Amino acid sequence: MRERWGTFSVKDHKTDAPFVSDVLLYDRLVIPVPAGTKGEAWWNAQGWEPQGLRDCLDILGVKTDETEGLALTVPWDESKRNRFKSRMSTAAAFASQQRDADCPYYMDPFEMTSLLLRDEFRPALPKGVSKAWTVAAYNSLDSLEEDLSQRIDDRGARLAMTLRHHFFTPTGSDPKHEMLKRAVDLSNQDKFRNRRARFYEWQEEIIEEQISEEKAIEELDQRLAQYNDALKGAFRESVAKFAFTVIPIILGVTGAILEPNHTGVAIAAASGMVEMTRFVTFERKPEVAKGDLDAAAMAYDARKVLRVR
Repeated sequence: MRERWGTFSVKDHKTDAPFVSDVLLYDRLVIPVPAGTKGEAWWNAQGWEPQGLRDCLDILGVKTDETEGLALTVPWDESKRNRFKSRMSTAAAFASQQRDADCPYYMDPFEMTSLLLRDEFRPALPKGVSKAWTVAAYNSLDSLEEDLSQRIDDRGARLAMTLRHHFFTPTGSDPKHEMLKRAVDLSNQDKFRNRRARFYEWQEEIIEEQISEEKAIEELDQRLAQYNDALKGAFRESVAKFAFTVIPIILGVTGAILEPNHTGVAIAAASGMVEMTRFVTFERKPEVAKGDLDAAAMAYDARKVLRVR
């Protein structure tokens, strides 16, 4: 079985409705937790409310060799904090080289935490899971674009496409975690999990089968409708939010080669729920591994619209 995992920061449980949308989007949530008693005291001193995190984890369930659960936890110990400091310093140095000297630089430390969980501290695959695409849940499109630009420079030029779609999610605050409980119940249902799996399998098929953009959008629109119907049926009040995914792809998928740094056309579904934008940043001979979704990134925000550069 293949799964899609979302990674999170040390304070993502402090939102108005923590993990409600996430548990519907992802098969597993990779969440940092305090390392021991000293770690918990440190979290309290930072205002990260470890008790609130425990409340969420009790509902999500933590996956171990003995127990089932939708969360995978990573102790945020001293070695990981030291690696975090090193990555923050590297990001600042990179920014000073790439940006206007008059422009201040800021890398959100909480987003860096989720990136480290995605890139370096991923938990081992649970029994029965053959592959996990690990996705960092960004708080803004700006932070995603910043990370993507760094990964391009670090790993060689990439050819990529962006996918934007609307998905429905429960609306409102969730102080007593009632919505989270219902979202977990839905996410544990085989029928819903199968619909979500087909939705993500389509993204892999773009790479592996090189289907045309128009056909891909048509298929995604159909699968998204099924996915959203399940969500709307489970919650009386829901709101449409944007989600977008940046996927490294092989050259054949896009057809004609575009000029470097040139933005391709946007292809939208008739329903208006799905849109694909092609853009290219590559050297003369790009090397993109077939099936490589490890650099994929997803973000969602009802107020954001994908900007075409």
